[in-house]
Amino acid sequence: MRRILAVDMGNTFTKYALFEDGAIKATGRHPTADTATAAGPLLDQWDVPVVLSSVVPENADKLASICAAKGRQLMSVKDLTQAVISGTSGELGADLLAAAVAARKLYAPAANLIVVGLGTANTMTRIWADGKFGGVHITLGMTPMLEELARRCALVPQFAEALDDIKPGFNTEDAVRGGTLLGLVGIVEAWVGRSRKEMAPAVVTVATGGWSAAVSRHTDVLDHVDGELVLKGIDLLAETVDWSLVRPTGKAPAAGSATTA
Repeated sequence: MRRILAVDMGNTFTKYALFEDGAIKATGRHPTADTATAAGPLLDQWDVPVVLSSVVPENADKLASICAAKGRQLMSVKDLTQAVISGTSGELGADLLAAAVAARKLYAPAANLIVVGLGTANTMTRIWADGKFGGVHITLGMTPMLEELARRCALVPQFAEALDDIKPGFNTEDAVRGGTLLGLVGIVEAWVGRSRKEMAPAVVTVATGGWSAAVSRHTDVLDHVDGELVLKGIDLLAETVDWSLVRPTGKAPAAGSATTA
């Protein structure tokens, strides 16, 4: 049985998934800012190798230190070789690469592909039908947008829960709720609409991230929504790793050993 712990370390939250032969068996999460105190107890639940996708280097180092203290095998997505997506020149972020790999393998193995990520940042990754990387759009995500709006505008409240309504409001709070979510829907529709014209005739769209479900309820441009897309991509990228050749973090490698398959 192949077992790994996939870790998706985002700007706001870090998500964990225990995979057994490609199937998710357990999950966990904590605010990324709490890595130093929250990661250890989660790792203790699953004594398996760790594969990390991170966009927060400082907290990735903290997780590496925890893995070292526990003698846990750890690999980073950026260190794994892959042949699913070509032409990235090593510039594509680990989370975007993992999401693209999963979306291509699971939803569009032979079609033009658009992967939309809706989290702390909004992203759109384009992959051509032959697997060649077609570029990325990135802009500010919904949560920091709402936080900045509340900071700059005295009458705008902070929001702790997800939004789901795009109707015009008759008070400040409802106006912000509907206007901001509809604005995000508009961004997604503009990105996808323009890319579909450039990538025609057939394009598959896959969305992920904390705001993907809310946006998908108000548009028909998203073919699939998969909140675990990055985690699934991490697992897929780790399929070829021979863990017998990977030394536990913090321990010296044996003579002649390698760190990747």
